[in-house]
Amino acid sequence: MNSSKKCWYFLLKKNQNAFENLSAAIRSGDIKLAHRLAHSLKGNAGQLGLTDLQNISENIEFTLKANQLPSEDDIISLKTELYKILDALEPLLKREKAPSITETVSHEKKLELLNELHKLLEQKNTRCLTLLEKIVLIPGTEELVTQIEDYDFSLALETLNSLIREEGVA
Repeated sequence: MNSSKKCWYFLLKKNQNAFENLSAAIRSGDIKLAHRLAHSLKGNAGQLGLTDLQNISENIEFTLKANQLPSEDDIISLKTELYKILDALEPLLKREKAPSITETVSHEKKLELLNELHKLLEQKNTRCLTLLEKIVLIPGTEELVTQIEDYDFSLALETLNSLIREEGVA
């Protein structure tokens, strides 16, 4: 599986329960969590070029940011669009096993990549999202990838530092 397919695979797997999680957060009154989930879904949809899903997620994110609940129409649109995409791509998820990270990144390339990522995370620079296709090739970075996708750059920086220290990645 090439690195582009890996990125699609991880983003699809991550968002399989996005609607349920967002709905549960809204039902429980956790607007902050619901906002973060809508924001993440918007970002992931944008990375995949899914503009309809991105726009719907953005509308919901904007509404939640204003500390209001999204309309029933927005919720239905989100559910419809997300499930349409997941249903269409389900064969890919079934056909492809979870990518084994057998493609290896050379030690030098790994150092270069992690140093670049470290600088971007320190600056809270969203350009770190462009490195995800390469980051997923490094074993043990699943949590780091999720944190970056969730735009939690401070936590991602902590995870990266721990990964470097504890796992000896660098």
